[in-house]
Amino acid sequence: HPLYWCRLFERFRQVPAILGVWDMSHTFAVPPELHEQWTFEFLELFQRPRNLLVAQCAFHSLQVRWLLGVRVPYYQPLAVRTARSAKYNPVRQDSLLISIF
Repeated sequence: HPLYWCRLFERFRQVPAILGVWDMSHTFAVPPELHEQWTFEFLELFQRPRNLLVAQCAFHSLQVRWLLGVRVPYYQPLAVRTARSAKYNPVRQDSLLISIF
């Protein structure tokens, strides 16, 4: 999923808060002639307080900082013996569990 797809929300009547996951360069799947403009729009998008950009790993977090000069948190996906038959059934419907290493 290229981060460029974040633009899909632009024309919504009420634009939702956006959670962007950096797992590849923000210019992936963007035509070269649009790189500069998209970089400007991308930075503007994730400087808004209601939107959040996270990196998929520590390396990607450093990549964002090197490419764009922006510090972003990262997460590490963790799957411990997940069965195909497992069902998601949260005890607390209004909360989210985030593990920080």
